[in-house]
Amino acid sequence: MEDKDLRGIVRALIEARIRETDITDGSRVPFGSPEHVSDLGMRISDLERWRDRQRRGSEARANYARIITALKRELRSANRVNEPKPDPLLAPAADEMLEADEDA
Repeated sequence: MEDKDLRGIVRALIEARIRETDITDGSRVPFGSPEHVSDLGMRISDLERWRDRQRRGSEARANYARIITALKRELRSANRVNEPKPDPLLAPAADEMLEADEDA
């Protein structure tokens, strides 16, 4: 095996590992997977309950709010990764079907 091939394999493994994330139960899942999105939603709702128990204007409440904001940002990013991408090969066929329906 050539060095170039070996480097490509190592790079692919590292990129796959970087794109994984830890979830609450301790397992690792791909970033943006349904399990990851669900876990983020549960974490946000738990933290919102804890934040709401804190006195308004307190430092503890502000800390919870900052963490919630960061997790919501991560959730938006994970949802973007998880969105289905349109298949460029099917797009022309879908356009033809729409045109045929309009003609009928």
